Parts: sequence; C-alpha cells; structure tokens
Amino acid sequence: KQYVALGVPLAIQTASVQISKMFVSSWINSYGYIITAVTGIANKLNVVFGFCTNSIMTGGAAMIGQNIGAKEYKRVSRVIFVSYAITTVLASLFSVVLMIAPTPVFRIFTEEESVLKVCLTYIPVAILMFFGNALRTPNSALINGSGNSRLNLSVALLDGIIARIGLGLLLGLYFKMGYEGFWYGNALAGFVPFFIGSIYLLSGRWKKE
Repeated sequence: KQYVALGVPLAIQTASVQISKMFVSSWINSYGYIITAVTGIANKLNVVFGFCTNSIMTGGAAMIGQNIGAKEYKRVSRVIFVSYAITTVLASLFSVVLMIAPTPVFRIFTEEESVLKVCLTYIPVAILMFFGNALRTPNSALINGSGNSRLNLSVALLDGIIARIGLGLLLGLYFKMGYEGFWYGNALAGFVPFFIGSIYLLSGRWKKE
C-alpha cells in the first residue's frame, strides 16, 4: 500500500510531464522541419543536463528521508542547500559553455547550417531550462524524501499539464510569439516545482510527513 501510495503519484508526474511535452512538440512541429530539428536538439541538451541533476535529486531524496526519520532536521536543510549549490554551479557551467561556444556545442547534434542558425536563438531558452531544472531539483528531493505523495501529484498536474501547456498556448498563440512562445512556455513551466517546493520547505510540514 505504501509503495503504491508513493509510486503512483511519481508515475503520474513523469507521465504528465512527458504528455505535456508531446503536446507542445505537436504545436512546434507545425512550424516546419528546421524548428522541429532545433527543438529535438534542445531536448537532448536538457536530457544531458538532467542526467546530472537527477543524480543529485536521487541522492538528496535518500539523505533527506533518512534524516527526517532520525529527526535530524538541520541536516535536511543542509542537504537541500548543498544541493542548490551543486545544481546552480552545474547550470552556470552549462550556460557559460553554451554562451562561449554555441556553434561547437550544437554541431555535436547537427551539421546543417540552417538548423545551426536557428539554434543560436534558442540559447536564452536553454539557459532558462538549465536553471529551472537546477532550482527544482533540491525541492523535488525534499518532496520525494519526505514521502508527500499528494504534493507530488499536485506538482505533476501544475507543472506537467497546467503550466507547460497553458504557458505554451498563452505565449505561442495569444501573444503571437510562435514557436519561441512554446519554447519559453516549456522552460518557464520548469520553475513551478521550485516555487511549490520552497513554500513546502518554509512551512516545515515536511517534518511531520
């Protein structure tokens, strides 16, 4: 029962994020193969960065769970802030490399000049993605480590469905930003878990989970 209570919301969270990304991608694909190719490259960059932050989240969640069980609450706060330091440094390094040498980075994924030209316009979006991922990682570790399945489900719905799809449609269609609106909407949605997790951290409710 406990495994199901913890696992199902995590599964829904992962599924909702992926479904919302598929929805956004379907809109982006309508702008032509060049934009589709750039978006594919952007997703690969995010996956590479995600390998780093996911390892921090997994390790942090384990340490947070252990220390909550031992009622070592000061250690929980320390784990979270050290996680922030690590992920922020990683995001800064990825961003600096992308700003200094964008073309060599993008050439890892494509040699097509028309795609590379548009890739340069994605740099600010990529930086937003990096820092959104970096900031949400420690808070996700707290939510997972404390075993708060209900909050995980709320984050899944807000981040995966409401924010990502809603912001994409708002910026892309309503404000007529086109494919860039969907790019920015997807990137900004990544900050939702950070804000929710920060409220949860400051509330102290995780001590009672």
